[in-house]
Parts: sequence; C-alpha cells; structure tokens
Amino acid sequence: MKANELMIGDWVLLKDCDGAYDIITGITERGVLLDSNSDGSFEDIEPIPLTKEILEKNGFRKQKWNDLVTEFVFATDLEQSPQTVIQFTFYSREIEGVKSLLKMWTKSKFGHGQNDVHLCGVYYVHELQHALRLCGIDKKIVL
Repeated sequence: MKANELMIGDWVLLKDCDGAYDIITGITERGVLLDSNSDGSFEDIEPIPLTKEILEKNGFRKQKWNDLVTEFVFATDLEQSPQTVIQFTFYSREIEGVKSLLKMWTKSKFGHGQNDVHLCGVYYVHELQHALRLCGIDKKIVL
C-alpha cells in the first residue's frame, strides 16, 4: 500500500501474521504505526477486501438480491433526525468497469440533500472508512 491511500484509523491486513488485522495509528515516510504498538513498512500491510460478511457484522442488512445485484443497507433509527442511510451494492459482473456502488445520504425533516455521496468501485474496508469520514458519519467498522 502507499501512504497516500491511508488515514489514521484505517483497518489493514498484516501480511505475515496469519490474516491478523490492525488499525493504523500513525503514518510516516517509511511506514505505518499500528495499534498493536508495532511498526510496519507499506509492504507489510494490504487492504482488507470489503465482503458481505463484514457488512452484515456492522449492522448492514441484505435488502435485495438476484443474479446480478446484492444490496446491503444500514440506516439509523427512522425517528432520529437526521437519519443516515448507507447502501452498498455488489454486482456479480462488471457493469461499465464497476463491481460495487456505495451510496450514502442523510434525511432530515426537510428531505434529502445533506452529505450525499455516490462512489463506484469501493472494494476495501479502508475505502468505506474514508467515505464515512468524508460524509461526517460517525460509524465505527468492526472486524
């Protein structure tokens, strides 16, 4: 991975640790600092693929599925204002070069419009974390 792909708080996979995960607590010119109080080079880490299982573990519910599309949705309480909605769609085959689509928006008493984002090609946990931060959504990802 490269330094410009990462942010503090990102989950990463440790290559030589039997599939162990860790959280980045610092980024330097030579590598990363990890929550486990260890250092690693950029070559020691790799992104964690965003899977249906990870989404379900984080409160996303399967809403729609067929041969082409599997869609997961996370939404805060309908009574909460503003309400946050995160929709993640997996495509079974590439459509215009894309195999996933992430949509996030908030609904307030006045309708949609706050923090709307649509991102094609979100394939890794850290990319989802970046999108959540971009929209100001305070949702921790659990692995």
